[in-house]
Amino acid sequence: QKITNTILYVGRIVPEKGLHILLTSLKYIKHSLNLEIIGPSGWNLDYYQNMLRLIDIENRRGKHKIMYLGRLDPNQTSLIDRYQKASIFVLPSFYEAFGLVLLEAMSCKTAVVSTNTGGTPEIIKDGVNGLLVPVNDPIKLAEAINYLLENKDVIIKLGEAGRETVTNNFSKEAVVKKLCRIYEKMLNA
Repeated sequence: QKITNTILYVGRIVPEKGLHILLTSLKYIKHSLNLEIIGPSGWNLDYYQNMLRLIDIENRRGKHKIMYLGRLDPNQTSLIDRYQKASIFVLPSFYEAFGLVLLEAMSCKTAVVSTNTGGTPEIIKDGVNGLLVPVNDPIKLAEAINYLLENKDVIIKLGEAGRETVTNNFSKEAVVKKLCRIYEKMLNA
């Protein structure tokens, strides 16, 4: 269960999503891993081309296997399969207002590692349902990934807690209950 050493990144290939931080962190990761990258290129084609070059360089080193899968339709079961098969989902953003991809990963019981920025700490409680690392810090990101790869039980624990977070706070039922409470307060005011 979730012991594939597969890391997943889902997001646009743009500087603010921090894919370059994840790729840089690979040189500090002790164990060989499979990194799957899913997402369309953004407007910055220079950045996109540079990421493709970094992926090629890292693959030629031979320690890690990186697959860039391009854009996958969010409604396709293949994307859900990728979330479910990954051991760890990584989102190294410089800013994230509300990381929907975090909720998608968590709902699939995939352990998440993300940056302590924007709305992310509203979703992830560090060490409880995921791990938070500083923005723009490939070494700290690598430390978090190394820790999880060396502690498979923690991967499973964070995955379970993540699923529970989504169910209790972000499922349709939970959102409807919250809305009803808001309307009741407004009507009683």
